[in-house]
Formats: sequence, structure tokens, C-alpha cells
Amino acid sequence: MRALLPCLLLTLAACAAPGAPQTGIAAAAPAGRPSPLAVVQGFREELPFLRRADAPVDYEAAGRPGLGASVRYVGIRGLPGHATVYVYDRGLTLTVEGADNPQALQELENSAAELIAFANTGRLRDLSSVTAQVNGGPPSQILTGGPASGPGSTRCRALAGTLTETGVRVGEAVCVTVRDGRFVKTRVTLRDRATVAFMIASNLITEVLPPAKTL
Repeated sequence: MRALLPCLLLTLAACAAPGAPQTGIAAAAPAGRPSPLAVVQGFREELPFLRRADAPVDYEAAGRPGLGASVRYVGIRGLPGHATVYVYDRGLTLTVEGADNPQALQELENSAAELIAFANTGRLRDLSSVTAQVNGGPPSQILTGGPASGPGSTRCRALAGTLTETGVRVGEAVCVTVRDGRFVKTRVTLRDRATVAFMIASNLITEVLPPAKTL
């Protein structure tokens, strides 16, 4: 997938914070583990086809415990879109790494539902999930990024809609995994190509946090 990404991007011509915290077991941060803000501050300024656009946002400092922090990127080198990476735990104890954690799939479903509900209030119309095949697997609306299971696994949804003001088609994607007891979520908005948005969102997690790197 990573080898195909640059070729796909070269063929091509804001993101909300996670929702309200869920009810769950309160998670005590291990001693010495960096805060979510420190994690996103450590992300590279420039990634393949993306450059950091703004200072990181600290939701915890803004009185939203459990929602961690995020950082936003904009497309460069002809990439017509933008992306946001979130690191947070919702106050939950997340003991299973990767997408095997059932909370990761629930978080993905909640995030996709919030995205559709918010977008269809005005910015977009007819935003809905896209069914696609990944690595020869069966068509599905739940897409696998990286390995099928284990610490490096990721689950994603790709969506497509139309900008209300201009009529331009856009693709959206959201991916979720668990890394070192925290959710790591990416959201990508891209002109026209929902499946490419999924590829970018999936690869973005490993670009900012390789599986061997802890938070």
C-alpha cells in the first residue's frame, strides 16, 4: 500500500475534536509517559504530501478531559486536501493494542457517525460510507490499514459526499487504532477520491507513530 500511495497522489490534479468522553474505567497515565500534547508536538513538521498547518490543540487544557490533543496538516505537492491526527483515551483503560481492541472499532463507528451527522448539517450533502476492497479482501465498509491484527493494525471508514456550496465531490476517511493505551485517530478530507483518502489516513498513523515507537 505504501508503495502505491505516491503514484496515486500524483494522479490527483477542519476537523472536529473527538466527541464527548465515553463512560469507562478511568485510566491513570503511567509514570513518565508523555501527555497527548507532548506526543503530537513531537510529530514531524512535514510528511509525504502533508505539512503541519497550525499549532497543536490541547483539549485537556481547554477543560475537555479524556480528549487529548490534535495536530492538523495541509496538503502539499499537489495533494488537494488536509488531515488531522488525534491522540486521546476518553478516560478509558485500553489494554489491547491495535485494532483488535473492541473499543477501537466502537470509536471508529462513533467517529464516522459524528462525521456524517456534522457534515450533513450544511458543509456537505449526501455524505455516506463507501464500500471498498483492500488487499484482495471482500468488499466492506470497515477497511483494514496495515496488518490484519496486532499492535500495528488499524481500522478505517471511507466516505464520499458533495460540497454544498460548490458541488465538488470530496472523499473523507477516518482511521482508529490503539497505541500504548491511547486512541490514535486520523481524519483526512480529500477532493474527489474517498479510497485515496483512506490510504492517506491509514498510512498517516504509521508516518507519525511507527508501530515500534511508544507514546
